[in-house]
Amino acid sequence: MNLVSIASALLFTAMLPAPAVAENLLVPLSEKKWDDAAAVHLLRRAAFEGTPTELRRLSRMKLAQAVDYLVNYDSLPQPATELLLDPKLCQPPPREWLKQQNEETRRRYRQTRNMGDRLQLGRVRAWWLERMITSPRQLEEKMTLFWHGHFTSGYREVRSSYLLYEQNRLFRDFALGNYRDMLVLVSADPAMLIYLDSAKNNKKRPNENYARELMELFTLGEGNYTEYDIKEAARAFTGWSVEAGKFKFRRGQHDFGIKTFKKQEGHWNGEDIIDIILQDQRSHRFIVSKLWEFFCYENPEKPIIDGLSATLRKNDFDIKPVVRQVLMSRGFYSARARGRKIKSPVQLTVGTLRLLGIQDCDYVALDRAQAAMGQQLFQPPNVKGWDGGEKWINTATVFNRYNFCGAAVNGHEGKPQRGMIVQMAKYADEFGFIKPEQRENIGLPAYNPSAIMAERGLTTPKEIVGFFARRLLAVKLPDDRRAKLVAFVAGEDGGFRPSRRQDMHRVRTMIHLLMSTPEYQLY
Repeated sequence: MNLVSIASALLFTAMLPAPAVAENLLVPLSEKKWDDAAAVHLLRRAAFEGTPTELRRLSRMKLAQAVDYLVNYDSLPQPATELLLDPKLCQPPPREWLKQQNEETRRRYRQTRNMGDRLQLGRVRAWWLERMITSPRQLEEKMTLFWHGHFTSGYREVRSSYLLYEQNRLFRDFALGNYRDMLVLVSADPAMLIYLDSAKNNKKRPNENYARELMELFTLGEGNYTEYDIKEAARAFTGWSVEAGKFKFRRGQHDFGIKTFKKQEGHWNGEDIIDIILQDQRSHRFIVSKLWEFFCYENPEKPIIDGLSATLRKNDFDIKPVVRQVLMSRGFYSARARGRKIKSPVQLTVGTLRLLGIQDCDYVALDRAQAAMGQQLFQPPNVKGWDGGEKWINTATVFNRYNFCGAAVNGHEGKPQRGMIVQMAKYADEFGFIKPEQRENIGLPAYNPSAIMAERGLTTPKEIVGFFARRLLAVKLPDDRRAKLVAFVAGEDGGFRPSRRQDMHRVRTMIHLLMSTPEYQLY
């Protein structure tokens, strides 16, 4: 099957019409239907796949216990990974010092600082990827990714690794927190203020960019506001700015006059605008729809959105009860939800490493692999974020997806560091910057399936193929391809023995082949 036909088959599978459903999809799933397959699905969607240990833990629980284990992640230990950023890269140089330098020194300083910040952004990406792979608080990281795609900001415009790191921490702190409070804090977030030009918003020349996106992309959706609402909201946010990497309210630049926003008149400021928006029930429907689509499927039924909106209002805009209701619901576990979403590059790469139990890897290389598939953290294509869905798949990205899976299974050598790291290290001492870390050339060893085969008592080709097909795929592998894989593992003589090196090599190749199917691209 060539790459074009693979992509076409994948899209066809993902877009198959959903079966007609008449039941109340927000009612909790019956405990009788809570089984290992349901636990696997829960970990695929509320986590970045599940490790064998996590799957065993959740499958032994009842449904409510399993969901609460993921949702109440505050009781789980924080990941051990800490990130210390270079403070000199986060602040502009003293003006007096700059005045004393010649043009060549100032040029070299700017060049070195820019290189250092780009390298530091790579460290921030690696730090987040490590958290996604190793954190026991999986839903916390999954929701951080959701908010990163909802309230987008990109390094190309912000040009500060520190501000994007701080924004990421904000998303994590409010991952399942209060939506209203998050809207206020995001509106005052320095990265967002810079990204949407709100830091330049003043009463003489109101900038409408943030006011527009606040309503169109963050709260209400297109068509649920007027151009006049945008103008008045922009006035309310005047004076919200940034100084030395922190939020700064500039009173002299704020318009204290009367504004009329959504037919309400008053001396509104930005926080008032958010409160008025949240009086509109369309804002409730907008955010719960995005949450349902993130975890379940697109175009949710009206009763689902009605019910989730009521939960959001009842809980004063706390997100946790809404997400818990989603993860408990029949709709989440329905045939329409399972195996119908195309994996994002982050879901594919992080999920693959977690499925294989790989934690120690080159996270910088992992970041490059995701970028080649069309998704790079902290650099969405535009303010709308990543389109996702079928847009993830084309002949180039499919090829890169399969290359990554091959490297994860068969191993690869690490690449030596060069380029910016060497150049940055050369000039770091001159300006007092911290030298970039000298990354080890760790690469990845080949995956060894023998431990899990021994643990599960898998001795025959049929058992081995059946186990890995269930473990890796969200949809059923066609019988003809399953039979071919069984025959391949058995070998020409049919005398498969796990102790033989060549037989284990065929098992590893079989796993790679499973990961190179259209079915593996779905979850």
